[in-house]
Amino acid sequence: MSTPRILACLGILALSSYLQAQAPPPTAYAIAQTVAGADPGSLMTIYRSGSHALSDMYYPAASGTPARHVYTFYDLTTHTSHTWDPSIKPPSCGAGAFSGPADWGDPFETTTELTAGIAKGELKPAGNETLSGIPTKVYTGSSQGTDIKVWLDEKDGLVIRATVGAPGAAMLTMVNIVHVSFAPPAPTLFTLPAYCAPYKAPPTPAELMAAETGDNGANWVNAIYGPGSKNSCSILVHVVAAKTMAPLNRKFQAGIDTTYNQDDPTPPHYVFGVGEDGTSTYAGGGLHEITNQIRNYTIRIDNPPAYFNFGINIPTPHRGASVGLIYRQCFAPVTNLYYVIKDPANPADGGDWLYAKAGKYATTPRTDREPQEPQKSYVAHPFRAELILRQSRRIEAAEQLGNVGETDGKHPSGAKARIILLAFSARLKSCPDTRQGLELLQIHARTKHPEISVLNLCSTLRQERGHGLIARNFRIGGDSGTT
Repeated sequence: MSTPRILACLGILALSSYLQAQAPPPTAYAIAQTVAGADPGSLMTIYRSGSHALSDMYYPAASGTPARHVYTFYDLTTHTSHTWDPSIKPPSCGAGAFSGPADWGDPFETTTELTAGIAKGELKPAGNETLSGIPTKVYTGSSQGTDIKVWLDEKDGLVIRATVGAPGAAMLTMVNIVHVSFAPPAPTLFTLPAYCAPYKAPPTPAELMAAETGDNGANWVNAIYGPGSKNSCSILVHVVAAKTMAPLNRKFQAGIDTTYNQDDPTPPHYVFGVGEDGTSTYAGGGLHEITNQIRNYTIRIDNPPAYFNFGINIPTPHRGASVGLIYRQCFAPVTNLYYVIKDPANPADGGDWLYAKAGKYATTPRTDREPQEPQKSYVAHPFRAELILRQSRRIEAAEQLGNVGETDGKHPSGAKARIILLAFSARLKSCPDTRQGLELLQIHARTKHPEISVLNLCSTLRQERGHGLIARNFRIGGDSGTT
């Protein structure tokens, strides 16, 4: 376990809510503690002075290896760090980045994060003890099936010792502070060795998201990190190319499992069949394909749970589909989630799942809010009606489209029907929504009034779409799809 994370392991603990009302924790101190899981005699000392901190990990001599120190310097303003071991020859240095105080192991920040247990009554007072000359109040209890005992320095708001363990098992010491000083550390402690200067920290998550999207990194949240938001929303998934954020205008598949339970001791076994072109099938657990819900290269997921398994498959020869855990994050009633493909020419390189929480990409375009033709659909041309009639397929079309196929004499037939429908198909060009000419033809036939105006037809189309009435399969002239 890395030393900056040691204190963070105490997330199952909780301390008194009175800490929230205390003054801000000190920003100058030296705190030394033993290290859980390390060799006996190992010691970690954290020095802080304002916006600078230093972690000194001391490892005692063992098995012929001399004692050594490993130092990590933290710049709390830039959120960058440098780590070095003076005993290594030639000298080398490592650079990194961190997200906040808890990420580098500030014991006071960790303490302020652990207040819920006592507030909820999970931890109760169990006496007083003095540890390393520091008076403490003892709390015991359990949380999430784990026994906990905490020794709290109420004066300074600092956990001096904490142990955890399974019921009936030996307790493991997670924190054991042996020295505390609030005297300002020497400034020389916070000076980087000259050989560390060339080493630069890798890009932060925000910088990486900014590079991928061409947008402010603060506008984005990675969807693979939880927990999921407590409020519910619908999610509109976009598949786009990195840097340009242009829609990936090629066929893709989508699979989802909204029944996945992280706490299930027997997780589902997913099976993906793979075709020669990379087209996949989905099976196992609650996993199923929802490709038929794709509209204009987007797919809407209405009110998903706090987390779910989801995946986009861009068919690539000899490569199959997969799914991964996505956490719901709601920034609007309809929140935009982007699958940002790193290399559109090579989808196998993968991509990142990013929620747009602010900025222009957080706004759902009008064309994406309205129901659209499914991706696998045959997109009907306004002049498809003319083609059908020229092929003398009126009766077959009638059987597939429903009401068009009445042969009881209520509708014109033969040459007269051809003239009316040819004129109708030509008039479709003036309709504001000509993209679905075949849908208009279907509605036109349903109304049983060939003379109806084009504007009224367009209005009828919008109304029927709004009520979800257009939902039937059709096959005309050998082409298939769904409207």
